[in-house]
Amino acid sequence: MTLSSRGNSLAGADRLTPSETKRRKRRNAPVPYAIRFHIHPDVRVSLAQDLRSAILKLPNGEGWRFRWGGGALSIEESIYLGAGVARRAEQLVITGEVADQPVECAWALEQME
Repeated sequence: MTLSSRGNSLAGADRLTPSETKRRKRRNAPVPYAIRFHIHPDVRVSLAQDLRSAILKLPNGEGWRFRWGGGALSIEESIYLGAGVARRAEQLVITGEVADQPVECAWALEQME
């Protein structure tokens, strides 16, 4: 992960390689994966109209854009356990499959101006 010097951009990449055990069990079939980004319950999340990014809106009105490369993005329910209280929350989930070759999924979270 790389955080910009101004703190307004965070970029990262996940490299996924299937384990030999899982591939053997599935007879070398692709192995599904899910990369999850759990979001605080006070943050509102929506897919952008182009379906190529997601918008995160903070309670103070500040906006952040989430972009990714590789896999499909969805918004799913999650749960937040903070201060001894369980609250409903959301998560961004990138899904796909990895077969014989490793898969790299790059992503970035950037403050909107």
